[in-house]
Amino acid sequence: MRVGRLMVATALVLALLGMPPAAAAPGEFFEFWEVGYDGPAGGDDRASSIEIGSDGSVYVSGGVAGELQIGSDVGAVKYSPDGAFMWERRLDLPMRGRSLMKLDRDDNVYVAGTVIENVEPSGIRLSLTKFDSAGNRLWDATSHVLTDFTTLADLEIDDFGNIYIAGYENRSTIIKYAPDGTQLWIDYPFAELHDLEVDATGNLHVTGNLWRTYYDTSFWTAKYDAGGTIIWEAKYDLSLIHISEPTRQRLESRLRSEG
Repeated sequence: MRVGRLMVATALVLALLGMPPAAAAPGEFFEFWEVGYDGPAGGDDRASSIEIGSDGSVYVSGGVAGELQIGSDVGAVKYSPDGAFMWERRLDLPMRGRSLMKLDRDDNVYVAGTVIENVEPSGIRLSLTKFDSAGNRLWDATSHVLTDFTTLADLEIDDFGNIYIAGYENRSTIIKYAPDGTQLWIDYPFAELHDLEVDATGNLHVTGNLWRTYYDTSFWTAKYDAGGTIIWEAKYDLSLIHISEPTRQRLESRLRSEG
C-alpha cells in the first residue's frame, strides 16, 4: 500500500511570510524543519491548504485516508512555529475533490470540503466546520444537495466574520454563511468561478471564465452586495454570437430572471 504524507517545510512557511532565511545566499534557501503526517489508515493523505496563525503556528488541511468506505476524510493538522505537532482533527466525512481552509483574525480555523452524502437525498454537499485555535469544534454547516458542485475554488472571510465559499463543476455556486454558520444566501453564476475577494464594506468580488467553446474562454467578473445581489458584472473579450448553446441559454435565463 502506498503511504501518503502531508508534508510541511519551514522554507515554505517563511516564503509565505515573506521572510527568507537570513543565511541563505541569493537564489537558495535552507530548510529549517520538516514534518510529515500519516493518517490512521496509513494510506493516501493529500494536503491542499496551508495557513499561518498570528503566533506563527502552521495549519494544514487536506484529504486523509481513514476508515470511511467512500472517499477520503476531511482533515486538519496544527503545528507549532518550530514544527512540533499540536493537534489533528478529522471530520468523519467522505470528501470528493480537495478541501479548503482559512483562518480569521482570531485564528479560528474554517475547513470546507465537498462531501458525498449517502442518505436520501443522496448527492454532493458542501460541508463547512469551524474550530478554535485549540482545535475545539465550534460548529458545522452543511448545504443542501449540490449535484453540480464538486470542485472548491475559494474560501474567504470578511471583516465581520461572514464566510464565502465558491465552487464549480457543471454549474458554479457561491454560498455566504453568517459567523455562526447560518447560510445567508446562495447564487449560481453562469461562469466557472476561480477566485473571491471581499472588500472592507462586505461587498464580494468574484472572477472566473465564460466558455464560448471548449478551447475558447473569456473573463467574467462581478461585484455582489452584502445581500447577494449583483451590483455590476463585466465580461472581457466576449462575443455573445460565439457562446455555446448551453451557456447562451443560461445567460438568457439569468437576464430574464433579472428583468
